[in-house]
Amino acid sequence: MEKLLEMLQSNGYDAEIIPVDKPTGGAKKGLRIAKGSVGKIYYEVDESDYERVVNDFENSEWVNEEYLINELKDKNNLILCIRKPKKDDVIARPFLDLELYVRSDIEFGTIAINKDNLKELGLTEDELFEIATENSRRMLQVKNLIEMIAGENAEGSPVTLTTNGGYLGASAMVLLEDVFKDCPFGFDVRIIPSSIHEVILFDASELTKEQIEDMNNFIKEVNKNELNEEEVLSDHLYTLKDGKVGM
Repeated sequence: MEKLLEMLQSNGYDAEIIPVDKPTGGAKKGLRIAKGSVGKIYYEVDESDYERVVNDFENSEWVNEEYLINELKDKNNLILCIRKPKKDDVIARPFLDLELYVRSDIEFGTIAINKDNLKELGLTEDELFEIATENSRRMLQVKNLIEMIAGENAEGSPVTLTTNGGYLGASAMVLLEDVFKDCPFGFDVRIIPSSIHEVILFDASELTKEQIEDMNNFIKEVNKNELNEEEVLSDHLYTLKDGKVGM
């Protein structure tokens, strides 16, 4: 896939390898080719697929402006996402040392919403983020959450929060403020930003400052050696205190 990426980029295509969950299961990364804010993802491809991929991309229905506008108008496709800060035309809002943005998941790919897309949607920026947040909240999956709220097995029992994979997982960290706003904890909760796929909560009440620093170093090493750059959020833990996520 990396060789195919090089071939596409050398011929002027805006392409990148991204972490994804293939709809039919199995794939952990895909090759995304973009035209403006619109992208199409290809799975399990290599340099031998160059001509097929290029022909498919250039002739895809989603490149048709009318089709794209109709897909964009379906507000159920909007999802809240989080990433490291970038300089591009995508509408984004700061969140701690990260930033929030919105994607539209359409049948043939994804669209990171920019100002032109916002006009097509007929929404204000506030409405865009409100709708995307509500859509993402419905997708949120929480494992062991009942036990944690009830205080059962709280010590040493991490809680993993995800949505449905892909770009959505890390947005769970933002939604924590809604999930836990009326549920004060009697212990120190820390959040591991393990990747864009998920975040992990754990009880850090008995950890020393040195152990917290060791965990930060561990996260940094995992990010460096185990994850693609596009999957990385940050190299440190976050806190969850009084219903608020912090650093």
